Amino acid sequence: MRGRIVLGMKTKYILTIAVLVLATNTYASTITYVGADATRGGTVNLSWMGVAGSDYAGYIDITVDGTYSRFAFCADIGTNISNTTYNTLIRSPSTITNGLRAAWLVENYMANVTTVTAGEAMQIAIWDIIHDGADGFSAGNLRSTISTDAAVLTAANQYLTLSFGKSSYNAIIYNNTQASNGVAAQTLIGRVPNDGGPGTPEPATFLVTAAGLILLGAFGRRKLS
Repeated sequence: MRGRIVLGMKTKYILTIAVLVLATNTYASTITYVGADATRGGTVNLSWMGVAGSDYAGYIDITVDGTYSRFAFCADIGTNISNTTYNTLIRSPSTITNGLRAAWLVENYMANVTTVTAGEAMQIAIWDIIHDGADGFSAGNLRSTISTDAAVLTAANQYLTLSFGKSSYNAIIYNNTQASNGVAAQTLIGRVPNDGGPGTPEPATFLVTAAGLILLGAFGRRKLS
């Protein structure tokens, strides 16, 4: 819809300000996928988009910039990742769907994951939050099957209950691409580190600049539309 501004009689000057808003909440970096953590994750039987299968669910070991050893969870069930180095954009959890709720879970409970069952449960809870809006494991694209471990399901549902209505910016999204060709690789989510390496960017910083001074000799009635 186009608006219209009507300028009154004998208006001599109008100052038009062009506003440029720049939002920055991304750091460029690299990650190396080291592997799955067999002490805090394992194979879980699930159905994804109507297809039953087995997937690793749990802690993922990575290094950032070849120096900082960290742990993460998968935030993108539909994309693969393998043992190599990727270009990554380190982003706020607000940049992915339902990322703030998943970030709250990671911030508050990831450090307490010390068993295979807990790792599997947190991973499938994160998937359900991000991909299905935490609708549980009998609805949506991600569902349990008759073969899904009952203890994992119980723990995952507890994570969904704990995270209801919660949100946080205190997690990192690793938005990864293959270094050779830029093809998307699996997006990861991890805790805010204290290792001195790159962490979660501050909430978007807005820079406003003014430009353009228009001088109008506005004798009489003028319309801008």
